[in-house]
Amino acid sequence: MNGEHQTHWAAEEFANVRLGEKRLDARLITLCDRFSDAPESPINQACADWAETKAAYRFFQNEHVEIGEILAAHRCKTAQRA
Repeated sequence: MNGEHQTHWAAEEFANVRLGEKRLDARLITLCDRFSDAPESPINQACADWAETKAAYRFFQNEHVEIGEILAAHRCKTAQRA
C-alpha cells in the first residue's frame, strides 16, 4: 500500500472520531498513516523525524485521547462495511 491510499483510508476510518481537539483528530490520522506504512517499525522509525516522534508520544500521553472514542469510530465504520 502506498502512503496516499493509507492516508485516505485512515481519514475515512476515523472521520467521526472526536478527541476534543481538531489537532488530536488530525494527529490520529497522521499516526495511522505512518504506522500502516511501517507496521513492524518502532515509533521513532515509523515517524518522519524527531519532531513527529515527539508528537506521537505526546499524543499517546494526552488525557483527551480516549481509546474508547477511537474504537467507537472504528466499530462504526466496520459495521457500515458489514
